[in-house]
Amino acid sequence: MPRPSPEAGQKIAQEGATAPRDSVIGDPPKKKQYERRKFLNEGGTGDNRLARGEARSEKFEFSDEVIQGQERFIKNYLKRLKDVEETVPGVLANPNHRIDQQLLTALRGPKKGPGGELILDSHGNPIMEIDETKIATFLNSDEGRIVTNQVMEQQLAYEMFALGIHAAALPPGERVEMVQQRIGNNAIRLGIDQSVLDRFLQNRVVPWLTARVDTTGGRPNGRRGIFNQRWQATLAGTGASAALGLVGHNVAGSPGLVAGLAALPVAAGFNHLLRRGVVLEMRQCVGAFNSIANNHLEAAYIKAMAGIDVNDFQVAGTPGNEYLQRTNRVAETQSIKAIQRDILEKLDTRNRFYIDIGANQEDLDATAEQFLFRYFTGGQKEGINTTWGKRINERFKPNAGGILDMGGLRPNQPGFNANDLDYEGNLHRHMRARRNVIAEMMEKYIRTELSTQSSTRSLTAIDRKIAARGENGTLIAARKTEITAEKTAFDKDRSLVDAEKTKLQGYKDVITALQNAREQAQQEFGVSNIANIDTEITKRRDSLTDHTIVGSYAQKQFSNDVGRKADIATEVGSIPATLVGKGRAEESARRVQAVNQRYDRMEARLKEEVYDKVNEEINRLKTLRQQINTQQKAFADSEQTPRQAREQFEQLTRDFDTLVGTANGIDARLAAAVPPIAAVGLNEAALRDLPIADVLRLINEANRRGAAYVPPIAIGWPESQNDRPELRSQLLRGRAEARSQQMEATDPTRATHQGDYTALTGWNITENQLRSLDTNELLQQVNDEHTRNPANGWPAAANAANTTRVEHAAQWAQGRLQKRLDALEVDSKDFEELAKQREATLDAVDFKAEVDQLQAIKHVMTSRGAIQEKTLAITEDIDRYTNDQAIAPADRTFTQTEKDAAQPRGYYEILDVLFDYKTGTEQTDRATYFQAIQRLLPPDELRDMLNTSLSLGLAGPGLTMANVLTRIRIRVRLGLITPTRLGSTFNNIANVLIDIGEAI
Repeated sequence: MPRPSPEAGQKIAQEGATAPRDSVIGDPPKKKQYERRKFLNEGGTGDNRLARGEARSEKFEFSDEVIQGQERFIKNYLKRLKDVEETVPGVLANPNHRIDQQLLTALRGPKKGPGGELILDSHGNPIMEIDETKIATFLNSDEGRIVTNQVMEQQLAYEMFALGIHAAALPPGERVEMVQQRIGNNAIRLGIDQSVLDRFLQNRVVPWLTARVDTTGGRPNGRRGIFNQRWQATLAGTGASAALGLVGHNVAGSPGLVAGLAALPVAAGFNHLLRRGVVLEMRQCVGAFNSIANNHLEAAYIKAMAGIDVNDFQVAGTPGNEYLQRTNRVAETQSIKAIQRDILEKLDTRNRFYIDIGANQEDLDATAEQFLFRYFTGGQKEGINTTWGKRINERFKPNAGGILDMGGLRPNQPGFNANDLDYEGNLHRHMRARRNVIAEMMEKYIRTELSTQSSTRSLTAIDRKIAARGENGTLIAARKTEITAEKTAFDKDRSLVDAEKTKLQGYKDVITALQNAREQAQQEFGVSNIANIDTEITKRRDSLTDHTIVGSYAQKQFSNDVGRKADIATEVGSIPATLVGKGRAEESARRVQAVNQRYDRMEARLKEEVYDKVNEEINRLKTLRQQINTQQKAFADSEQTPRQAREQFEQLTRDFDTLVGTANGIDARLAAAVPPIAAVGLNEAALRDLPIADVLRLINEANRRGAAYVPPIAIGWPESQNDRPELRSQLLRGRAEARSQQMEATDPTRATHQGDYTALTGWNITENQLRSLDTNELLQQVNDEHTRNPANGWPAAANAANTTRVEHAAQWAQGRLQKRLDALEVDSKDFEELAKQREATLDAVDFKAEVDQLQAIKHVMTSRGAIQEKTLAITEDIDRYTNDQAIAPADRTFTQTEKDAAQPRGYYEILDVLFDYKTGTEQTDRATYFQAIQRLLPPDELRDMLNTSLSLGLAGPGLTMANVLTRIRIRVRLGLITPTRLGSTFNNIANVLIDIGEAI
């Protein structure tokens, strides 16, 4: 047996449990002292030594043999039960297996991982496993010892039944080996081949069991063992089917076989078994065989629990002479030698148990059921008078009259035949009483244990949590410290994101300035690049000097000069000839002056309207050219700004690939290991959408798995390095790239733009050029590339047909930049908002909601025993607790808060079973308490728990609370869901709630 962990050992010590002897390090613990009065019924025949005046202490200890034997048995029994539960659905719902359900409920616990975390199934419910600590606690209790003893006796019945059928149908060769002897036509004497027993059984069990046996098998008090020779004809094969609880009174072929008793004699009777063998009537084996073979669930149960598969056998012979024979199939029945060994070990443990509690050894040759087969007129019954035997007898007497003969008469009725008892019916009724008493003891244990568990360490922890969340609780200050730390972390992450964004934003600002300059030139002059601007400047300069340019300033000025000369000549030529001398000169000067003045005014207007305006345009074009030239210089691939931008783009891609790339990503590297390491689920969607803390946990887990690999593989980083700025920056860059790629994938222009972008960047045109050059310049780049490599681009003649391709490529390049800026901005805003939220939370730290939830959990913990009791009421009033009707709007028995939950009425009744919420609590009113419960156990989660734990099989749209309640009601009425099964389900729900409380 593996040693328990230190935590498990501490838990055993805290709960007062006695750990198994071989699981304790150091000195063995002091054995528990048991009170004898809780085991033996004072005054019964089991107290004969007191009658002879022998002194006996009131307390006693169980021997190591009993302690170890019961521990071995119950662990093996639970393991087999678990297999039955998983492989034979429905069999444990039979009332006959109520105790099996209770044992699984009491001795299993939620499976936990190495860090104490719950291991959940696909439905989110805890996976339950056998809990050795609970077994130790169980076996340390009075009920645990008694129940284990009784279940062991019942298991003996199954195994002896298996032994009987084996003997009846073994191949001839094996019969010879097993020292078989046929008696008449239909009987076999089965001898135990002691060579199959190991040295432990040979040296200890057999001598001890046979030491006090006389030659006849009788006893001084006149009662005989059940295997005494004189009873063989009557009792051979008695009661297998009845003892197993499989059939009613009328079974063809009389009772099954002698091994079917719930207990076996272990002194005279066992000696007889060893020396003479058990006589088995084959017709009776056939009857027991048929009763099981016709019930596939019980057949599967017996196969799992006793090791016999009825499919390995078949009935042969004629009516009245039936017998069992092997089939030709590959047998799955357990070895008879193994069955024998199990029987002997159980008999040894059982016998020592009764010796330890103080029973007389002279009484050990009879089972508790001996009086069912031979009625003692002197009132003698079973030799060992135990407290549970008394309760069984009290249940047995009123139940169908207790002992009956085959005519249905009671002992006190005239005509009662003590020599013709209803063996099978008596066993059937007695076993039912016995199962009920054992089940009651288990229910008492469960209630007591749950209450004990809830009232100690867990309750103290809950109370501490409630106090810590009070107005002056330590958790308030701790929570504020935690919130401040979270805010600081968000501020740091935002700073890291902003630092990454700044590198691209500077590049974007240069692009914006260039675009603005280009747009101005385009708007003002219809040009957007330096070459075209130079052309425009030249055109304007030429218009000022070249008079041959039609409509130009120079042409207009030239025309004025010609006109001026012509007008002067005309004016001077038109002076009368009569005017001569000084007068003529003065008139000529006056007329010339008048013409000049007129042309001077015209030239002044021309200069103002054309010359000056052209010069202004020239100067403006020079300014725009300078602006564009300045911005374009900043865009040279060799310059710092575009170089940083290019490096930033490459870094975003590298970090994305390092985290989630299909070849180099974390999950990809885990999968590439030989053998593969399980992936952690860090894909593009997780990187993009999960909170940073969750992504970090995946990275840390990948690092842990890689470090545990042989040889270790360096993947991700450990939790201790999560705050390193360079690693967080890597994560944030990869996250931004993931978001950017999602934006690109959903961009409606992708189909038309991305292909052209890919083509141009493949023609030695850089992404930076796509953002910094205008369409004409890009066309020139394409033409130049075509000249260098005709396989790329196109000639200038094809520019008009391909202009849109260049424009699409430039737009996609611009969009790639903007999408990464947007992605970084989203994270920056998110961190800013989270920091603001934490800031606001600091002034409103309030644990009232958690206190309400903890109060609800505390109520469940202190009421677990009562909750178990209420599960009985559920089955008795199933219509109320599974009412699938909605609450009427006018119903005043429910608060508006409850009505708003919009659940069927039965849902509220189930919540009340768990929380008693309808009465509220001292701390809060009903409506507020209900809200706390809803947050703690949302309707959908409770629905799923009930559906899974009770195996209702609902799924998809059919998985509603109303349908869950309806199916529970139907299955309870059909007996498929027992109170014990409900109790187990509610216990699981309580465990989940307590685990939630531990996590709060």
